[in-house]
Amino acid sequence: RPNRPDHVGHERYTLHLRNLRNDAQRRLAFAGNGGEIGRPSIVGDRIAWHVVGENGSRIVLYRISTRAKKTLFSSHVALLSNPALSKGRIVWTRDLPGGSTLFTRKLRGGSARELASVERPGSDYWFWTTELFGGKAYVTRWDTRRGVARILRIGL
Repeated sequence: RPNRPDHVGHERYTLHLRNLRNDAQRRLAFAGNGGEIGRPSIVGDRIAWHVVGENGSRIVLYRISTRAKKTLFSSHVALLSNPALSKGRIVWTRDLPGGSTLFTRKLRGGSARELASVERPGSDYWFWTTELFGGKAYVTRWDTRRGVARILRIGL
């Protein structure tokens, strides 16, 4: 067996938070049974990520100081993924057979608002990774037919 940590190769299934000052770590999430954990977004005291598995998908928000974890959004039908945080807002994507949609919502609550969408089968586009910066949302629009990606900037 190669000399490597036990967690290597399982990056899609576990999410750990490590304190770089004292090397303490805690496991925030584990996705078993073929599930997958998406790339986390970290801003200040908060971390957001998505979990996809046989029971659907969900966007999770974790507060580091209080260790409070809550599911912000979930679906048994749509793929909810790619969350990004700013100080007071979150964005994420929703994928269905009919298209991809980029949503935003204030972290303190309220209604989700659609920022952009692409329809299928009228196009070969999917929304992918997201980011929030400087009052703008960014999303990667992936053209699955041509294998080309473009980053879109969308005002909030």
